[in-house]
Amino acid sequence: MENGLIPALQANNHTYGQSLATARYAAKLAGLYPIDSLIALKADSIVDVITELYNAGRCCLQNQR
Repeated sequence: MENGLIPALQANNHTYGQSLATARYAAKLAGLYPIDSLIALKADSIVDVITELYNAGRCCLQNQR
């Protein structure tokens, strides 16, 4: 595990532990990631906004407990 993080992905004898980076890598391997750089930028922006909203909501919910 890289930095003790999970999920982790092993590729070429190296372990990667950032979930968004490994998701993009897997999407590229599967042919699901946009080839066009501008479309990829838009897709990444959407994923990043959703991730930020999820993290903000999770933080707020944890503070209510």
